[in-house]
Amino acid sequence: MPDTMVRMGELAVSGRPDDALAAIGLGSCIGLVLLDGSHPRVGLAHVVLPDSSAHRGDPSGPPPGKFADTAVPALVDALIASGARRSRLGAVLVGGAAMFALRPDRTGQDVGRRNVEAVRRALQERAIPVLAADTGGSTGRTLRVHPGGAVVVRMAGAGERVLLDPARDAAPTTTRAPRPAAVLRAVTIPTTGRVATA
Repeated sequence: MPDTMVRMGELAVSGRPDDALAAIGLGSCIGLVLLDGSHPRVGLAHVVLPDSSAHRGDPSGPPPGKFADTAVPALVDALIASGARRSRLGAVLVGGAAMFALRPDRTGQDVGRRNVEAVRRALQERAIPVLAADTGGSTGRTLRVHPGGAVVVRMAGAGERVLLDPARDAAPTTTRAPRPAAVLRAVTIPTTGRVATA
């Protein structure tokens, strides 16, 4: 079955074992994955910008997944409505690259960095730990997530790698204590100044 594509500003939840959610072309955008490790459903939002405050007067309203401050609560609500438990939710962040590193915006902070900070802040406000992250740099990424929680990332010009696999990363309960969820895996790539083409 083809992947369910989650485009800019969109979000989706799936529990079908043959249905992977995917976000392609994650440059400064954030692919935000939420999962409940004991529930076979995952959610994905394709976050474009950090803050919706300038768009709150729009009568039609922005797409719920477009801004970090609206995407996080909307995705949490969608997962809970599908049967997940708030207390068991964990997050994975992919993207947040400095796609135009040679031309920083006027605030002196690139959009990718501000997106990462805004998503992390919204998660922290809801006590949702970040289980894994692959953010920064100046290269685009593609993200695929499967019900059950396996998150696969492909960076432009490189092969795929598994960023998080709950079945693989879970510690055996009979031999040692589980690792704290918030420190399972984190990758931050420094900005090089190159302008990405993907």
